[in-house]
Amino acid sequence: MIDIQLIKAPCLGTGMPEDKWYMPLNLIWIASYLEKHGYSVEILDGQHLGVEDIKNKITSKIIGISLDVLSVKSFNEIVNYARTEKGCTVVVGGQYATPLAQQILECNPSVDYVIRYDGEEAFLKLIRELETPHRRKLSNIPNLTWRDNESIRLNNIKDVNLWTLPLPKRDVGGLDIDQYIACYQRTKSRENLPFEYDRPTNAFSIKGCPRRIGEKGCSFCSRIDTHVRFKSPRQTFNEFRYLEEEFSVDYISDFSDNWVIPSWLKQLVSIYENAGGLRSKLRIYADPRDINEYTIGLLETLGVDTVLLGIESGDENVLRNNGKNMSINDTMRAVTLLGSRDMKVSDAYVLGLIGETKESVNKTVRLAKRIREACSTEISYWNILTPLPGSKAWKLLSDINGFSNTCLNSYKFNTVHLEKEFIRHFTKLGQGGYEFLMEVREQMLEEACIPSREFIPITNQPA
Repeated sequence: MIDIQLIKAPCLGTGMPEDKWYMPLNLIWIASYLEKHGYSVEILDGQHLGVEDIKNKITSKIIGISLDVLSVKSFNEIVNYARTEKGCTVVVGGQYATPLAQQILECNPSVDYVIRYDGEEAFLKLIRELETPHRRKLSNIPNLTWRDNESIRLNNIKDVNLWTLPLPKRDVGGLDIDQYIACYQRTKSRENLPFEYDRPTNAFSIKGCPRRIGEKGCSFCSRIDTHVRFKSPRQTFNEFRYLEEEFSVDYISDFSDNWVIPSWLKQLVSIYENAGGLRSKLRIYADPRDINEYTIGLLETLGVDTVLLGIESGDENVLRNNGKNMSINDTMRAVTLLGSRDMKVSDAYVLGLIGETKESVNKTVRLAKRIREACSTEISYWNILTPLPGSKAWKLLSDINGFSNTCLNSYKFNTVHLEKEFIRHFTKLGQGGYEFLMEVREQMLEEACIPSREFIPITNQPA
């Protein structure tokens, strides 16, 4: 029998095909770590399995499960079944669970433990404690949240040293990378997407963003990492080479929050040059302020062909109000430089930011059109700010009288309701503000080179 099963709860009714292209790296990291320490692991990915499929496959005594704001319903169904019908010990973790650990334990008796932040060492120590027949020393397990009689205990936080983690194997836990690649190929053919690559996959090399250190960062950012940690450049190179050699991958999307860290890039470039480089192209995330002649040279050497830039807004006052102290000149300089090197830009915008007005929205629309003229754009993202737990926007909303009584004591949220409430309280759009932003979003997606909705329909579902 498999020792541990790791589950990604399905997002019900969202129809997000891009998620089916990319592997569940959070579970892959943990599974690879547990296997290194002698445990057999199976991964059940809700992007490719339905709720009933997952329930029918549960056989282990311990399951680990991750969820997000759009998968709460399926999460509840799976953990309730696992606990009551299978007698499993249920452990929850991940990005969404970290700021909501206490609420999850208070509201769902089927959940036994929540691991906040890094899960590798904490999950291993918890499994070993659960195997001991004597009194369990749960207070010694870092990052663990657990019930202690009538109270809920939150243990101290400890970061994992990323340099000590094993290679995240893409066939760990019974996963088949070709299943994900086949989904991409079907979507590419069906939507006639102009991508030159045939076998893409994903990676994650850097945790955290330099601009989110401490209490800083963008108002809408709910990332749990408030400082920056890196895999070593050698680890990153070895992983990329492994993907090429073992699975014939020709394109890697690295979803690190901000990949343009010059000192780290310089070391990675040195390894690339000494090894003769790699064939696969890269898609990375960056802040426009970090794009300059020097960093572009490094990116070119590494085979980067697309950079996702967080543009967010075309209004500098709105940018400052939301923790993004950059100018429109910064943005235009970045996209012009990228365009001059034949790199594509994937431009991302957030509507409904703090202090948003109809004029600031119009400025954003005008900026998007300038960007399309200055460079070759790839996928364009237009999102309405969703104030998620862990973000500054969430904290602002939670301070409003009455809101805390309806939302803060749960982990289930209606995202449309959150968006409308935030727009009502923190923008200057007036009545009908949400509907106005939705109209603008639809208009801009219509005009985009590759609108994200073409293959990532965004549907906000109540939990």
